[in-house]
Amino acid sequence: MNEFLRKPEEIIEEFFRSVQKYIKNLIDKKRNLIGGLNDFFHEAWQVPKEYKGNSSQMGFIPEYLVFETVKQYVAKKKKFSFFPIARAKISGGNVETNYFVDNPDNPMHLLCHGLRVHDTNLVKLDLCRINYSHDITYLIKKNVWQVKAIFEIKSYFDYPGIKGDIERLIFAERNYHLAENFALVFVGFRNKDSLSNKERELINTFTKVKSHFCVLPGEKDQGLRNYLLEEVLNFIS
Repeated sequence: MNEFLRKPEEIIEEFFRSVQKYIKNLIDKKRNLIGGLNDFFHEAWQVPKEYKGNSSQMGFIPEYLVFETVKQYVAKKKKFSFFPIARAKISGGNVETNYFVDNPDNPMHLLCHGLRVHDTNLVKLDLCRINYSHDITYLIKKNVWQVKAIFEIKSYFDYPGIKGDIERLIFAERNYHLAENFALVFVGFRNKDSLSNKERELINTFTKVKSHFCVLPGEKDQGLRNYLLEEVLNFIS
C-alpha cells in the first residue's frame, strides 16, 4: 500500500503494537527488563535526529516503555488481561480511556499512566484520590481501593529532576491510602556510573526506607541499593 494512503491512526498503531511485541519478548525470554528498555530507548532516540535534526519531545517513550512493561508483567503474573475503560469525555465528543482494569464490571486492579486518579461522571469506582499525575499509578481493591505502586520515570535527569520525583513519591507515602507491601519506585534511564555524588546520596537516602525502590540500567550497586525492574514487579504482583 502506498505509504501516503495509510491512515494516520494505522501508522501510530503500528508503533505501539511493535513496542508491545518488543516488551512481550523481553518478558517471555526473562531478559533483564530495564536493560532491554534502556537499549530500546537509546537506540530509538537516534531516529528523530535524522528527520528533524534533534530528539527533543521524545520524553513520552521511556514512560510508555515502563507503563507497558508493568501492564504486561502484572497481567501475566496475575493471569488476567487489562482492559481500557471510559474515564471522561474530551473534545469532539470522544471518550478518554486512560484507566486500565482487569474486569470492566467488577475491577480489582487499576493501572493508569500520567493521570491524576479520581472519579468522574463516567467512572463510578469509589477510587481513592491521587493528588499528582504520577507517571504510573497501580491500584488494587481490597474492600476499598489502595495504592499498590507508584512509578516516577526520568530519561536524562539531573539532581533537581530526580529530587522532584523522589519528593512526589514521599508525598504519596504520607498522603495516600497504601496497600500492604506497596512500592514507591524511581526508574531512571541513566547508567549509575554517570551519577553525581549528590545524586547518589539522594538515591541512597531514599532506598534506605522500606518499600522505596530505585531502578537503573546496569548491575546492582550495593551502595545505591538499586533493584532490577523484574524484582520490583515480582514484589507488587
